[in-house]
Amino acid sequence: MPGRWITQRDIAEKIGVHVTTVSLALRNHPSISAATRGKIQELARNLGYSPNPALSSLIAYRRAVKPIRSESVIGFLTPYESERAFRQCLCDVEFFSGAQKRAQELGYKLDCFWLRQPGLTARRWNTILQTRNLAGLIVGPLPTGRGHLRLDWGRFSAVKIDPNIFWPPLHCITNNQLEAMRLAMRTAFHHGYRRIGVAMRHSHNERVNRYWSASYLDEQSRQPKCIPIPMCLPRDWGEKVFLDWVSACQPDVVLSTHVKVQGWLTKAGYRVPEDIGFIDLDCFDHSGIRAGINQQHRQVGSTAVDTLISLIHNNEKGLPETPRTILLGNCWVEGKTIRVANGGMESVNGDSKPSARMKLHS
Repeated sequence: MPGRWITQRDIAEKIGVHVTTVSLALRNHPSISAATRGKIQELARNLGYSPNPALSSLIAYRRAVKPIRSESVIGFLTPYESERAFRQCLCDVEFFSGAQKRAQELGYKLDCFWLRQPGLTARRWNTILQTRNLAGLIVGPLPTGRGHLRLDWGRFSAVKIDPNIFWPPLHCITNNQLEAMRLAMRTAFHHGYRRIGVAMRHSHNERVNRYWSASYLDEQSRQPKCIPIPMCLPRDWGEKVFLDWVSACQPDVVLSTHVKVQGWLTKAGYRVPEDIGFIDLDCFDHSGIRAGINQQHRQVGSTAVDTLISLIHNNEKGLPETPRTILLGNCWVEGKTIRVANGGMESVNGDSKPSARMKLHS
């Protein structure tokens, strides 16, 4: 049938099945046997079938404007040790808020499920989630890295936000800490800092597959004018450990995921930013009180919903053959915790010597 678009009806007539069977088979729907799906998909390839993009757009639009049904609910799974812990982590609250807003815009409701409820096993959760007839699942971040969630994933369309959840290997929508650290390092250098230090709890680095430390070391090696100092990544994180590191390594700016660092410096007699600058690597405040990186957590949640709904519309359930990762960009927040760019230091490309560094308080 050269000269015109091959349709699903053409395939149905040639193989002798109903057009609905063809539609389901091309979407790998489990209601069609594997043998029939394979036969229909092979014929479609031989005939040169491809979806009509205009028709696909129309179908997507019609789905989007339908009123909310009982199955138009997305489950947001939180595997924290306690139900309240999820609400106490600001970045996770932002993930959920962004996802909830986007879901509502697209006609879906977002419900939160705490997976560690006492007495509920993975088998029990499979029954609960299937009984709820959820449209899809978003797996929220783990409080610590390298986790496994043993559910019957073949029954669900699902995505995850945390790249450190080793199982299931779902499509992942997450923050780009590699870029965030790169942006923080280069901005610190532009502001005249040369002894750039990183300090955070060990688990914060582990939770993101050590992207913080990897990007820091890479940027440090690329800028020979920076003076390398060891990172402060203790398992036993606290004020004394941090201040001992400051005294020993004498950073002129500290990059950290902990806002408490600024208070610890002030309490110890350091002036911020006159003695030591501070860059918040997870800066939620855009008021300019602190300089730092906004990791766009709400956009992560919103994009997770967009990706999941695309899977739902295409009836893509179970574990993908090739999981994809979408990294969201970051933005710099100018603030009062670092000095004015190039204040008292050589320019980025200049040859002049840095001015005498203010002596740290003992």
